Amino acid sequence: MNKTFRKLAMIIIAFTLLFVITSCKKNNKDTIRIASVGPLSGEVSIYGTSAKNGIELAIEEINAAGGIKVGDKQMKIEWLGMIDDEAIADKAATAFNTQYAKNIDLMLGAITSGATEGLVGQAIGKNVLVITPTGTADYITVGMDGDERDLRTNIFRACFNDSYQGEVAAKFINNNLKKTKVAILYNNEDSYSRGLYESFIAVAATNNIELVYQGAYQATTVDFNSQWAAVKASGAEVVFLPEYYEKVVNIVSQGRAADYTGMIVGADGWDGVLDVDGVNATDFNNCYFTNHFALDSDAEVVKDFVAAYNKKYAKDPTSFAALGYDAVYIYKKAVEVAQSVEFDEVLEVFNSADFYADVVTGRISFATNGNAIKPAVVMTFEGNEYKYYTTVE
Repeated sequence: MNKTFRKLAMIIIAFTLLFVITSCKKNNKDTIRIASVGPLSGEVSIYGTSAKNGIELAIEEINAAGGIKVGDKQMKIEWLGMIDDEAIADKAATAFNTQYAKNIDLMLGAITSGATEGLVGQAIGKNVLVITPTGTADYITVGMDGDERDLRTNIFRACFNDSYQGEVAAKFINNNLKKTKVAILYNNEDSYSRGLYESFIAVAATNNIELVYQGAYQATTVDFNSQWAAVKASGAEVVFLPEYYEKVVNIVSQGRAADYTGMIVGADGWDGVLDVDGVNATDFNNCYFTNHFALDSDAEVVKDFVAAYNKKYAKDPTSFAALGYDAVYIYKKAVEVAQSVEFDEVLEVFNSADFYADVVTGRISFATNGNAIKPAVVMTFEGNEYKYYTTVE
């Protein structure tokens, strides 16, 4: 055997051993490793805490039932926790890399849209499935210009996206509230608020909506009296206010103090307004917001989830909790269909036109751009409680 042939033989043997070792490692894997990133401190910590609670409840239930069936094995979920990103993109990116280094199978996060984009920047090209439970910005799955799905093939969301939610709000105002004169107040420094504003105005005309006032404000704005004066002067019958819950309480309370008694419509960022310290629930009479699930739904899957969440945490779940919970069960269904935890095989299931999962927030499937296809509910307020109003698709 000459030296060249001997060297070639050694290379072949080395690669064969590597393949065998790798295959054995895959076949002998005992747990499915799930990690998350989200805001556990800061202004929107309620979102991270709620999503984390939902994720942990789902994992607890699945493991108690024996785990996820993969072939002839029952595999338990190993929960690696949620790292606090404070809803900051750079911190989410760093947190992703920390979790990714733990050989994870699934990343659940981030929770807010801006932080999710920071995380996705690190997740592109890596063989790990990423599902944001609650990141609604359109660009998360397709990029800022809508042309990066080929790079973001491993990115999905359990929630509906902003364009869909803006369209739902416009349809609701036209078809259900029977109103046409609409004012918009939006935060032009926030991607969530601005994205919903843009999607709403894009479909306003086709829904017989006349935009009588568009009021932009900054993230640091605390006095909204001038905006409300303009709203009243415009003759608006409805105000569309896409904003996060803490700011919503301040803006709505100032509007009511300014004697604006008309309807106010918001989006899923409103979920949690009744938990804000000092909130006056009567301010939210004649208010509505689009959301992912209705706490008071008669569906058995919802009632079971609410009961289990109440038992574990002694409080009602928000939509963020429901979406965190659903994201785990969506992944469970995909793994069971794939009969594998390997990235390529699970990804193939997610991209299948036939895949769906029946979860708390409704039946979900995925479009080719990674966005969820699912219904939206509209909630209203009754005293100190949220109440289901209608479903819009």
